[in-house]
Amino acid sequence: MIHLKFNQIVEQLEKRRGGYYYLKISAETVDSFEKKKATRLICNLNQQVELRCGLNHLGDGNFFIIIAGRHMKSLAKKVGDSLEVEIREIPIHLVWKYLKSCKYFWSKMTMRGRSMKA
Repeated sequence: MIHLKFNQIVEQLEKRRGGYYYLKISAETVDSFEKKKATRLICNLNQQVELRCGLNHLGDGNFFIIIAGRHMKSLAKKVGDSLEVEIREIPIHLVWKYLKSCKYFWSKMTMRGRSMKA
């Protein structure tokens, strides 16, 4: 299981792509993960905020992790600031446990006539 620590500059996507705050993750780093781009991660920012996230394609062969605006506020950071980042893979057995719990939840909701369809 990969466990990495590094400093990274916060960037922001252009508005037409959502305007998200993000941290860039290199393609080489992603290739080192067991599940490559399908990896789920635990991301710790400045030892203050911990979030679970997935990888998104940046479009240049690299990837990124989205940081919610509320996390940026709680860290008192803005675009161009540096963050201390710690990422580690979520063990696959925990991912399956999570997916199974979601399947159970949605099957119960559907059985009760509470379909989430619009």
